[in-house]
Amino acid sequence: MHSDRPAAHWAPNIETINGAPNEIEAVPVAADMEYHRVHAQSDPVVDETRGALLLPDSPSANNSRLQAQASPPSKDSNGTLKEAERHDASLSMDNGMLEAQPDNSPRETEERNGTADRHSKQGKSAFQNTLENFTPKWFAISMNTGILAILVHEIPYQFKGLYVLSIIMYLVDLTLFVIVCSMTILRWALYPKAAKRKSAASIDEIAFLAAAPITFLYLTSLTGIIVSNAYWGGHAWSLVAYSMWWIGMAWMLTMCFVVNITLFRVNLVDDRSMMPSAFLPAVGVATAALVGGQVVNYSYDVSPRLAVPVIIVAYLLCGLAIWLSIILYGIFFHRLMASGWPEPAKRPTLMLLVGPFGQTSAALQILATDALTKMDFAGYHKGTFLQASAASGVSSASILFALLLLGHDIFWIICCIFGILEGAFKRQLSYNLTWWSTIFPVGTMASAFLELSISIDSPTFKVLTTALLLLLLVDYFVNWGFTLYYIFTSDLLFKKADKDMPDEEKLD
Repeated sequence: MHSDRPAAHWAPNIETINGAPNEIEAVPVAADMEYHRVHAQSDPVVDETRGALLLPDSPSANNSRLQAQASPPSKDSNGTLKEAERHDASLSMDNGMLEAQPDNSPRETEERNGTADRHSKQGKSAFQNTLENFTPKWFAISMNTGILAILVHEIPYQFKGLYVLSIIMYLVDLTLFVIVCSMTILRWALYPKAAKRKSAASIDEIAFLAAAPITFLYLTSLTGIIVSNAYWGGHAWSLVAYSMWWIGMAWMLTMCFVVNITLFRVNLVDDRSMMPSAFLPAVGVATAALVGGQVVNYSYDVSPRLAVPVIIVAYLLCGLAIWLSIILYGIFFHRLMASGWPEPAKRPTLMLLVGPFGQTSAALQILATDALTKMDFAGYHKGTFLQASAASGVSSASILFALLLLGHDIFWIICCIFGILEGAFKRQLSYNLTWWSTIFPVGTMASAFLELSISIDSPTFKVLTTALLLLLLVDYFVNWGFTLYYIFTSDLLFKKADKDMPDEEKLD
């Protein structure tokens, strides 16, 4: 042995040959153990020819490897291979017990690779599987409830029942938002690996994260429109809605950048596989602009000092939404020309193409109303732009540009309806959560028509708004019927504990 090695504790290694014990040689166990503590880089090695547990990269281990490669395994009288018995994982030594560490189990390896969640579902309850597979697409129900509540409250042809219906829908929207938010937070807290894996593998999972701040923004608008104007509300609730808007606007901007930058980094899509859900962040930014205008226009007693900063920021948001949407429209138009319609399961999401410009059109008009009709620019009276004389030009330009955007939306809504009907006639469509995507985008166009009916006092746009609202209410309650049916008859919400279906077979 080399002089730089520690003194060895010599332990005899006994092997049985033809039924009689035979002492082959003494193996320096303690020396190998001390050497391993300083130089080991891998797991222990078992000397198959001598039955001794050696340490990696030690001289004894290296000699054992060379002997195993040089000489074939010995055979007994029957010609069968003889296998030496392995020692226990722990070796008795004079100075204590040193336990050999076992190899990493397959479970630990899967956890390091982030794939263990997928193979452990059989031991989970239905609620645990539901939580792990929960999707942000459920925010679409709350989002649709919010926009319909505002349309019902502001429709030109009013009666008392509509006001009550809008309050009920406001409360339903609030309840849904709390439930879906709680489920989403629990999912990311308890199953972060599964949530990250699915978000990084699906553009819909990433894009629909923007639906949460959209829902919050509509709750903000309803708080200002309904609560602040109630007999028990007042200016205090206007300030609540005002504060909520700044929070929701910051949340929406953050999600817009997070979603798009994530799509840049993970390379989920190319120009031939882009999905309409990529437009959702742009729709959300336009929604923030629209809700800002609604808060300062419809909330109780909002002063110009509070209103003007919101108006300025909302115009900036309109610019972001317009130019981001123009880029996405060009890419998606190329995708349709090169690859055709999206797959049938995602065909209803085509309606999201109507959302960005429909929402921006409505936002521009209500901001024009804030600037001119409510005299917010005149009341602020600072600089050269925030004057009563400038408000008239801003209002006219906003309405003109809103009409141009609506013209663009007419093209897309006709194309989208054709694509969905084609899939229906070919019997390619089945129900899933993407059908909720048919309500909100058309609701943005109804909001634009509603603002036009006020801006130009047009009976035509009043009728169009009412007709669209009736269609959307039918669509809304039909979707609720199918959703409740599939919740109780299949695994639309409650995932089975003994089955991990592939994504393409899931209803959501």
